[in-house]
This record gives sequence, structure tokens and C-alpha cells, in this order.
Amino acid sequence: MSHVPCGALAAMWRSGEDFPALDEPGAVGGFQHVLDAGGLDGEEISGGSYIRFRCPDCQTLMFQPCTDRGIAHALTVALAHKPDCCAERAAAYEASGEVTAWPDTEAE
Repeated sequence: MSHVPCGALAAMWRSGEDFPALDEPGAVGGFQHVLDAGGLDGEEISGGSYIRFRCPDCQTLMFQPCTDRGIAHALTVALAHKPDCCAERAAAYEASGEVTAWPDTEAE
């Protein structure tokens, strides 16, 4: 498999499914620039096929394939991280303690 949308990855995480193996090479430039741009934490998972990003303010997770396309999408999302949305998600996390994954639906 070469591309899995982040919405599908979030849905897989919520249901406890394993992520599918990727058949394309990992991102050449790494993902540190995404972390720096968005104030996120991140780590490679699933043997380096995917990256799990986390907002330390609202505790929301985002998953992306560790590919150039996945990293580019993660950067777009990180740069558009809206303070109002983050505040709402942070309040929900504070109230429930439940970690969530973005996007909330597979269609996003």
C-alpha cells in the first residue's frame, strides 16, 4: 500500500486496527520541520512506516504515512492548527481524559 489518508489512519487507531504496511520509501527530509512549525511532538511508529504526531496543548493525535506526501500533509495541518479548535479539544481532554485522533471522521 502506498497511501493511506490520515482520516483512515485515525479511524484504524480508534478501532485498534494495525496500520497496513507501506510499499514506498520513507520521507527523505524527515519530519522535524513539521514538529518545529506546529509545536507538536512526534515519533515514528509501525516500524517507521508512519508518524504519530501529538499536540501537547490538546493531546490530540494525528497519524501520517512516513512518506514525502504524508509529511507535506502533516506540515499543512500543523501550520493551520487553529487556537480555537485546540482550546475546545484541550477542554474536552481536561474533562474526560480521553485522547482523540484528528480528523474526527474518516472523510476529513
